[in-house]
Amino acid sequence: MGSKIYATAFFGKTYDDALKLLVEVRDYLEAYQPNQAKQAEPAIRLALTCLTMRLTAQLTDIMAWLLVQKAVHTGEMHSDEGKEGRNSLRRWIDFDPEQTKLPIPGKLKSLLDRSQTLFERVERLEVMINQK
Repeated sequence: MGSKIYATAFFGKTYDDALKLLVEVRDYLEAYQPNQAKQAEPAIRLALTCLTMRLTAQLTDIMAWLLVQKAVHTGEMHSDEGKEGRNSLRRWIDFDPEQTKLPIPGKLKSLLDRSQTLFERVERLEVMINQK
């Protein structure tokens, strides 16, 4: 029983972190990104839009995975179902914004870095779960 409480708390913290980051991304996209996009040339605007889409998709994938794990831990879903391919994290192509030479706004860079860190954390959780 103790490990189940620990697992639920652990996933709960990760879920809270993911939700908080997703809200920050939403706020950034609503408030800052439109103004910054107006000032950029079309090619840079397109690249920044692709980055924000990648960021949003990655966070959505993390949230979906965490919700599946929550369902497994509360007994709403069998653990084998939670490990199925459709419920696995998508593997993202490694992306280093520094290599693009794009003028990435500091806030967006921070969000991208934090999303990647969170993804790596959740990916480690998935590996641990699949080893059981």
